[in-house]
Amino acid sequence: MVAEVAYIVSRYSLARILIGYGLAKVLHQQMPAPTAFRLMETYGESSPMGLLWTFIGQSAAYSAYTGGLEMLAGSLLLFRRTTAIGALLAAMILFNVLVLNLCYDVPVELYSATLFFLAAVLAAPGFMRVLGALMQTRSAAPASSDSSPFKSQVRIRRWARLIGKTAVTGWMF
Repeated sequence: MVAEVAYIVSRYSLARILIGYGLAKVLHQQMPAPTAFRLMETYGESSPMGLLWTFIGQSAAYSAYTGGLEMLAGSLLLFRRTTAIGALLAAMILFNVLVLNLCYDVPVELYSATLFFLAAVLAAPGFMRVLGALMQTRSAAPASSDSSPFKSQVRIRRWARLIGKTAVTGWMF
């Protein structure tokens, strides 16, 4: 029961974070267009993080594209049946974010590493099934009715889960 709650809380926490960062990128708030002051700086005066922010902020389309992918991954994590593919997509996106943070000296390396490993842990239960569908010519085995690694058969738990999910999702949006 504790492990099941931790799994669900992890899914929703990562979904909230991805949707929040994705929305900030789609609305062009996280990495805004470079100011005239930024564009007047010489290359030597720029920090690595400043160069990254300028590069991504220069293209609203690229920022919206990456934000849209983050929002898609976060949205897929909200549903049990799509958790595996959402977690795999999140892991790929967050690995890219981690590498950018490491290479451009963005001071949130530990945070992005934690998010990447959380996505990898969430992706682990469904990884082989999704990989089999992508790499083989035959179809993958169908997902169980409860694709989380934990089974809850009690009717009260199902209703509590539905009510809780509706409340948390409503609060997130």
